[in-house]
Amino acid sequence: MSAQSFSTIERMATASKESADARKLALIIANGSYRRPENEISNCANNVNQLTKSLQSMDFQVEKIVNKDKHEIISGVLDFIKKIQDGDVVFCYWLGQGSQVDEKNYFLPADDSCIQNERHIEEFAVEIEPLFKRLVKQNPSYATVLVLDCCRPYYLGRTSKPICK
Repeated sequence: MSAQSFSTIERMATASKESADARKLALIIANGSYRRPENEISNCANNVNQLTKSLQSMDFQVEKIVNKDKHEIISGVLDFIKKIQDGDVVFCYWLGQGSQVDEKNYFLPADDSCIQNERHIEEFAVEIEPLFKRLVKQNPSYATVLVLDCCRPYYLGRTSKPICK
């Protein structure tokens, strides 16, 4: 994430007295240690640490879900949503492998060994839109920001040719 992006987040979080007084909640979801080595993201841990420090310097309460499977990601997001109160500044950042199947966006779990084709992506990966809608529904009167920093294409198996987009 660039310095300009951090600056934008900071402006959003401190734009007015109202936003300065609002609770600031952040959720970082990051998968970098995939079972398939060709899909690993080498700088993931460093990016998570830098983003966490930057958000905390702007008084965000930061929660992290790192290198988890589908169930753990969904459970963690739902637990985070329960903490949101209307009027909070909410920032959600997803870093990892992403894929799109039938015009739906998916976040790939760290345990990607079970994913062999696009149908498996629909079954084993996390569909992003329903979770984002729940985030927004929990906080209808203020700012909810979602950033998807997802690598594409996603490689199925040990091939240099991407199968999923």
